[in-house]
Amino acid sequence: MPQHGTFLALGLLLSLLPMAGLAAPAEKTAGERPRIGLALSGGGARGLAHVGVLKVLEENHIPVDVIAGTSAGSIIAGLYAMGLSAAEIEKTILGIDWNEGFSDSSERRYRALRRKQDDLDILTTLQAGLRIDGVRLPKGLLQGQRLELLLKRITNGAEQIHDFDQLPIPFRAIATDIENGDRVVIAGGDIARAMHASMAIPGVYAPVEIAGKLLVDGGLSSNLPIKTVRDMGAEFIIAIDISTPLLAADELTSVLSVAEQVSSLLTQNTVAQEVKHLDTDDILITPDLKDYSAADFDRAAEIIAIGEKAARNSLGKLTRYRIDAGRYRNYRNDISHHPPLTPIIDAVVISTNSHLSQTRLANYIKLRPGDRFDRAQLKEDISYLYGLGYFSHISYQLDKDTDDGRTNLLIDVRKKDWGPNYLRAGVTMSGDFSGSNKINLAIGLLATEVNTLGAEWETTLSFGERSGIVSEFFQPISTASDYFVATSISAQQRSVNRYRNGNTLLTARLRERQVAVDAGRQFGNRAELRVGITRLSSRADITTGPSLPTTTREDGAYRLRFTYDTLDNPNFPHRGSYGQLFLSSSKSELGADANVDLGSLSLYKAGRWGNNILLGNISYADTINNRSSLSNLFQLGGFLNLSGYAQNELGGAYTALATLAYYRTLNHYFIKSAEIPLYIGVSIETGNVWQTRRQIGFDSLIHAGSIFIGADTYIGPIYIAYGFNSEGRQSSYLFLGRVF
Repeated sequence: MPQHGTFLALGLLLSLLPMAGLAAPAEKTAGERPRIGLALSGGGARGLAHVGVLKVLEENHIPVDVIAGTSAGSIIAGLYAMGLSAAEIEKTILGIDWNEGFSDSSERRYRALRRKQDDLDILTTLQAGLRIDGVRLPKGLLQGQRLELLLKRITNGAEQIHDFDQLPIPFRAIATDIENGDRVVIAGGDIARAMHASMAIPGVYAPVEIAGKLLVDGGLSSNLPIKTVRDMGAEFIIAIDISTPLLAADELTSVLSVAEQVSSLLTQNTVAQEVKHLDTDDILITPDLKDYSAADFDRAAEIIAIGEKAARNSLGKLTRYRIDAGRYRNYRNDISHHPPLTPIIDAVVISTNSHLSQTRLANYIKLRPGDRFDRAQLKEDISYLYGLGYFSHISYQLDKDTDDGRTNLLIDVRKKDWGPNYLRAGVTMSGDFSGSNKINLAIGLLATEVNTLGAEWETTLSFGERSGIVSEFFQPISTASDYFVATSISAQQRSVNRYRNGNTLLTARLRERQVAVDAGRQFGNRAELRVGITRLSSRADITTGPSLPTTTREDGAYRLRFTYDTLDNPNFPHRGSYGQLFLSSSKSELGADANVDLGSLSLYKAGRWGNNILLGNISYADTINNRSSLSNLFQLGGFLNLSGYAQNELGGAYTALATLAYYRTLNHYFIKSAEIPLYIGVSIETGNVWQTRRQIGFDSLIHAGSIFIGADTYIGPIYIAYGFNSEGRQSSYLFLGRVF
């Protein structure tokens, strides 16, 4: 059983292979030549050596009549069975971006707007299920959603072949029944799903259900499927073993190396059992890959060359089964792929165990009966549907009815079996190395699929410098509408500091209780407009500083908020935009102590060239009728927010800020094994706060700048920064949390 990232990476590695239609398997005349079978083992990147062996077989006109593979070997075997040549596979391998599918999470551009907002509110993406009987976890770190879409793409042309004996070369994929450990030989069904099951490493990938069985990596039961190839009728077998060798005692230096050794022991044991099925005329090829790991995809060309070398060393026995050039040409023509005829869809059938209505799900699928099948469009549609965050797996299959010839598009939508209620938690921390430190813990509770329309109930609990509870019930109006209503309640408290000459003048503890009702519309997953009414009660107690009486405030207001979000990454954006407009008008008839009108606008734009990123920000806030209080005070100060000052050191009725940050991705990682990117950057900033509108002017602007190092980690973005400004203030910062 190879290492956890390697099987997924191999699937990604092959994800852009050019595919086409398939010919029927070539028939051979009895007694013409022995039936030759190929057995390909698993081994992650080491499996690229299979391609080298295939190249030598083709060069020497040695045909393959049946083929089977395990894990990584199942992908190479499946593609070869479909009629791709070794050269086609090699060409694509060397140009693939292997990182495309290393996560189940949809690219952010596919995520629902509410899921994008979750990313802004709570830093971590790790999610657990929450039920009355306790916390539930998924069956694997990955569900394999993006992996299977990639496998679907590379198996284009085989989608309607559900009997693997009908492929140009009969094919088998090997998996393991996780319930009892038995070997499972997959001989039919969806070829992409068969490959997925064969490489589903337990704990890393959730088991794949096929024919009522939960299947995982075939390396646990048969990493080199020699017996399977023999059972397929092979008279002569070529077996290629690229499994990871055992480590010596002095190489077992960490928990990771010990875990790797356990995996290797399991797979090596199955290989030893399979080798017993080889006859004296069969060939076992073992490429010399001792210097290569299962993760060495960046050394693909070298590994392929080693596979070629190993095959050439066995030519003495292999050439006994060579056929002449003309016959081999005919053989290749018989099995080679041809451009597939794109079918017309006669029906779209969605099956699901979700609580969402069929109509709601169908709204995401643009393909309709009568349309020509469009794989790229379907991938987009499925990605947007998956971006809701409700589902563990969405698959599709083209099914041609043998009776009437109709082609049905079958889409299967599986809800998360650890849902539909979820728990997330995150920590934010900020400090300026001068004693001004703030730590907050946030716990998010999300109930999804509350009804068939897709209602959600989301609650966030906060502890620390800012503490309290915010809870919102979000209700779409209909299955075919982007309109919604939302009700929310909150009870929060936070500290508000007022400064003079860099020193804290007073600290107030502000307590607020609020209830609101909004109605609005979402514009796809990019934007949302909502208008509503809010009622708020606040109380401010002075905790340090001059002895001042407690102040209370009642407020009732109309409000409007428009949000636009196309950022590709909320932590370190590379591309996209973010904007928010907020307007509030307090009215005495709604219970407000005073009529106060507020407005704010923030705009962000990110762009990238190479490893260089620019992020610009313009923001403005205005107390329109010049009435401000602690509860509606606008603040600036801190890293990228007029650097050099303490966080929120400046406060007033009006604020303006313009920031331009440049940062560059470095070619190494904060934690290399986890591939956590590291950034280095600088910023220039200008802005100020004012108490009255008459004070606003260019001559009163404060200019600032910073230099920083940041890392985009699994617990959130981390920054270490040094800031300074034109007022002579300077400060060092440590942040865990978003500052953009």
